[in-house]
Amino acid sequence: MTIDLQQFCSTDDYREYTQKPFSWKGKTYATDGRIIVRVPERPDIPSMEDAPTGRVELLFLGHENRRYIPVPTVDVPAPATESSECHECRGIGREHPCEGCQCTCEVCGGLGRVEVTKDCSVSLGETLVSGRYLRMLQQLPNAEIAPDDAMTQAPMPFRFDGGDGVLMPRVSQGKVHITVDLPAREATERAG
Repeated sequence: MTIDLQQFCSTDDYREYTQKPFSWKGKTYATDGRIIVRVPERPDIPSMEDAPTGRVELLFLGHENRRYIPVPTVDVPAPATESSECHECRGIGREHPCEGCQCTCEVCGGLGRVEVTKDCSVSLGETLVSGRYLRMLQQLPNAEIAPDDAMTQAPMPFRFDGGDGVLMPRVSQGKVHITVDLPAREATERAG
């Protein structure tokens, strides 16, 4: 089974190297800056010379010593879209607050409001993650996670048939929050 790596890539213009998968030293990676997936090198995915590959490899150190459990099968609600005041123009729809300004705010297009997608948060033991990423992990074949036992902001390793990855935790709970009670963690015996 070939995993669609593009789903793990970014859709914003901030970091060009996160917009498509790239290969480096026998591996192929895909990341959006919050999740990174690594699989054996795919010949159809070119190397990317300007990707921060040295830092990428540091994220994967020590994962073989962690205890993994299957990704929980919990129903994670889809993200909800809300309208909120534009953070750039503070709801006035113009670039400048001066009277008579005709410059339309580029962020909201002059509406004074923007659509914001809010995703739920999920506690996996002491690790807080975004529901979006848990849904992604649930789709990977035989996916396992290694959540932290202590409340930290450490990246959470995961692995699946054909690859592995790292997920950055959320900083705070969302309006909708799910707590998943994890089973006692026993080391999972897997080849690989």
